[in-house]
Amino acid sequence: METWNVRTMLIPRKMQEISKEMMKYKIDIIALQEIRGQGQGRIDKPDCTLLYNGSEEKTGQLGTGFMINKAMKGSLLDFEPQNNRICKIRLKGRFRNITVISAHAPTNDKHDQEKERFYENLEDICNRIPRHDMVIIMGDFNF
Repeated sequence: METWNVRTMLIPRKMQEISKEMMKYKIDIIALQEIRGQGQGRIDKPDCTLLYNGSEEKTGQLGTGFMINKAMKGSLLDFEPQNNRICKIRLKGRFRNITVISAHAPTNDKHDQEKERFYENLEDICNRIPRHDMVIIMGDFNF
């Protein structure tokens, strides 16, 4: 499992580039930040699947998601976008299910209210995870 601030998924062949890196390094899941796309969705390719959640506005900013390889595709139980900074996937595990959260925290120069709202949203999504799931939070955080 890896995390990658891709800076944008709007560049042609960016998904192909990430998929190639996944295969090269034998990565099953990549949590993505700053995809900069609009809306939410799923793109299935032969070698991987992109699950994304971008901005509702046409600003082309923020956005999170996941790229999972074809072996993990069958384990995917759920994809839940929270907002343009947080989303999660839930995977079927051998002994228990796994919830992975992709998050992109506001930078230190943002207003305290925006930072508080982000951590409240993160706490909310964590509180809704089934108790027995293993939880992994990945992303771009500023501490």
